[in-house]
Amino acid sequence: MTDVQLSPAAGDAQVVLPVSVTSPAPFVTFSSGIILMELLALEVLHKLGDRGREHLTTWETVRGRELLSSGENDPDAH
Repeated sequence: MTDVQLSPAAGDAQVVLPVSVTSPAPFVTFSSGIILMELLALEVLHKLGDRGREHLTTWETVRGRELLSSGENDPDAH
């Protein structure tokens, strides 16, 4: 995955997935990667169907408990 300007590494890649973004220069590469990961994750969840949704629900529940117990989700803790 790369930004629209195509990283020099794109020439050596078997597959290049360019993503168009408009953001300040330091964030262009991060933005395209995050967008692509979200789209790929959605497609995987779609293909897994109910089993994928159940797994994600379980993961979010467990992760939510971890955040609460660590205080990361507590606005008064910062």
